Amino acid sequence: DQYPCSESASDVPVCVNELQYCDGVADCPGGSDEFIDCLSECVNGDVQLVGGFNDGRVEICFGGQWGTVCDDSWDYRDAQVVCRQLGFGSTGATISSQYGKGSGHVFLDEANCLGTEHNLTGCVHATFGDTSPNCWDHTEDAGVLCPVLCPDDMFECTTGRTDGLQPSCISAEQRCDNVSDCLGGEDELEYNCPCGPEGAVRLVDGIVPHQGRLEYCKNGRWTSVCYHSSHYWRYRNAPVICRQLGFPTEDTDVYCCGAYSDAPSSQPLEWDRFVCNGDETNITQCRSERQSSCSHNQVVSIACNCPDHTEYPCSFSSSESPACISDFKFCDGVVDCPDGSDEPISCSNCCTKAGELRLAYGERYDKYEGRVEIYFGGQWGTVCDDSWDYRDAQVVCRQLGFGTLQARAFSGSKYGQGVGSVVFSNVACDGTENYLSLCSLSGLGSVSYNCRQHSRDAAVVCSKCPDDNIECTSGRTDNLQPSCISAEQRCDNVSDCLGGEDELQYNCPCGPEGAVQLANGSSKSEGRLEYCYNTRWTTVCQSYWDTRDAAVVCRQLGYSTIGVQTPTCCNNYGPGPDMQPIFQGYFHCSGTENELAQCSANVQAVTCGHRLDAYVVCREV
Repeated sequence: DQYPCSESASDVPVCVNELQYCDGVADCPGGSDEFIDCLSECVNGDVQLVGGFNDGRVEICFGGQWGTVCDDSWDYRDAQVVCRQLGFGSTGATISSQYGKGSGHVFLDEANCLGTEHNLTGCVHATFGDTSPNCWDHTEDAGVLCPVLCPDDMFECTTGRTDGLQPSCISAEQRCDNVSDCLGGEDELEYNCPCGPEGAVRLVDGIVPHQGRLEYCKNGRWTSVCYHSSHYWRYRNAPVICRQLGFPTEDTDVYCCGAYSDAPSSQPLEWDRFVCNGDETNITQCRSERQSSCSHNQVVSIACNCPDHTEYPCSFSSSESPACISDFKFCDGVVDCPDGSDEPISCSNCCTKAGELRLAYGERYDKYEGRVEIYFGGQWGTVCDDSWDYRDAQVVCRQLGFGTLQARAFSGSKYGQGVGSVVFSNVACDGTENYLSLCSLSGLGSVSYNCRQHSRDAAVVCSKCPDDNIECTSGRTDNLQPSCISAEQRCDNVSDCLGGEDELQYNCPCGPEGAVQLANGSSKSEGRLEYCYNTRWTTVCQSYWDTRDAAVVCRQLGYSTIGVQTPTCCNNYGPGPDMQPIFQGYFHCSGTENELAQCSANVQAVTCGHRLDAYVVCREV
């Protein structure tokens, strides 16, 4: 990388640095490094782009003239250096060979830049003029695209400056100073505010700090990160991000493409693919590989977890204070985290507490049926229908003050898709809980990806009245609403319902729970089966009903089990009255049980109307 002087003496050098050739200063004793043909067309080491303003074929000055650069080993790191040297931003610089052949010399080959240098001559490169023969015909001339027009320490107003000056670059100090210097105000957007330290990470647009779209601090700005290779992100990269943020590394989830939000269209993107081993403490310790570009809806989102998936991670913790608290302590009006991060300003919605429920149907909020919505983190969200069944529906109805007797569970967004976050999935209630939050469930950050688009929002239909009440379907005689009356008002010889249904025999309190009787037969040993369930006489679905089930009923009533019959609808017994509740399920008896309640029961496994009521004929002893 030296230039030989054509004359020398004992006290002067035989060779000078090649960049001293044609630099306007005579370094050889006879001035042979400054020939007449050096009359400066350019300065050694200068670069220019031919073919465009911020893109084109790269040309470099040597010996007072312009020549090209061969694309052997030419990559984005070389492009970053060229863009930086020309005064453009280095972020997103790419290589290209679409700008035609140059002419004259090919001066440089094998540049091998690190990407951090400030000029191309600072890279480790082969000797000027010593290029491979495959480069000589200019078919491998290198080019670059510099998409960011402002230097790395400045910010580009894509909508133009408010003062109309060009170029439309403003200093870092003008970002987020509460004075809009860009016509579109993009200099005041939060993600354009200076960040630090370099390599810092954060998760945004999730309800809680341990989930959201990944942003990475690069060149003083928050960038979203392109999603490349799910294997690396899920098993190696995501644990590093969670560790860097102070969260556990177990059971991390990685999502692509709008799981929490798309990146804003004007936000820069980090195209490099991070390749971590998984044990690093900071993402900057991982290796990075240049990848192709991505769009703003193809970025990484991550969900870290507390040790217990139903816990909320405080954004600050110490040895004396908790790192995680119960999900339902978030936005409950009581500060549990040492820094108060469990009670952000978004929790100030008056009077609604975490864990409260409502039922929604489109834009309408019904009292007893609809999509299940739960209040969490200062906003309403939905519940995924994974494992959703009648027992979960019973708990929802009980919490809302409705009856559970006819509680029904629905999946697949039967009542329309909700908005906002899907708060819980894999709900597994036993049906006796008073609040949904007391059931086994997966909380925020561990909701399955297939639940996040609201196509699987859970729903319920409840009985309008609590289990110990009866609904006056014809309305109350005193016209009060809701039209429910207490158990004491049933069968008291005073009609409290306009239609008198509160005085009908099947609405009279029954007991003990699980008792049976045969109705509407010519004797007590035959008729339509009625089963005491939640203090009311219900009919039983005929589905799966057989002589083993009937034998148990006959034994419970004190009759012989020999020759029992299970006639189909309806003989002379008639279907149950329209308003009589139906036990929506089926029994599976072995035939040896003493009571029907001792049989295996699959509640709400079937649905039927009264024309499919079960009937039994016993043989008197």
